Amino acid sequence: MTIRRFRIKVDKDLREQFISRLLDVFKGEMVRVNLREDHVEIVAYGSEDSVKSLWSNIKSVLKELKLEKEAKVKGYTRVSIRGLYQAIGGTIPMEILEIISKLTGEKFIITSDEAILTSMSEDKLLNYALKARDVMNEIKYDVRGKACKNLIMIMASLMDLTGEEVVDILKRFNAVEEDEEGKIMLVENWKNVLRKVIKEFNIKADIESV
Repeated sequence: MTIRRFRIKVDKDLREQFISRLLDVFKGEMVRVNLREDHVEIVAYGSEDSVKSLWSNIKSVLKELKLEKEAKVKGYTRVSIRGLYQAIGGTIPMEILEIISKLTGEKFIITSDEAILTSMSEDKLLNYALKARDVMNEIKYDVRGKACKNLIMIMASLMDLTGEEVVDILKRFNAVEEDEEGKIMLVENWKNVLRKVIKEFNIKADIESV
């Protein structure tokens, strides 16, 4: 059994929320949480893999709380994922919106209560989600592989194109080819392709952020 102690610096006004959120996340886990004068101490017990997973969860909760605090000051958008799905009449991979947010310099996090917290306006978030839904429906039978589908949705959203138009661009970059069934598949790392596209089309996006 692995035993590990984490000492986490947390703003005083966030400590109670931090501990409460941790206890919700760690239900069933072997964890002890102690409030110290200048930090929160977390003692985790379990296998090496489970302890590593706990540390990842701790960082996620802390990041979430800090962003929520910032959001209250700056008036960030908070939208439930279920509400967004209802608004667009379907589902999309949340990682698409997260990557688009990072590329465009926006803050984005999925909270532990299944909501999106972002510096993006609600209208912009909805427009990106609608575009991703439309393109996903357009290409779902013609494209093979998650990475390829995600890249097409991201490019379509950033460039305001259809899925077909994005595929034409990818073909010009020799980034895709057709398999034996005629489906489009990616033949290069998606980030490398996106980096080339951003440079070629002078798109204002930070590829190093993803």
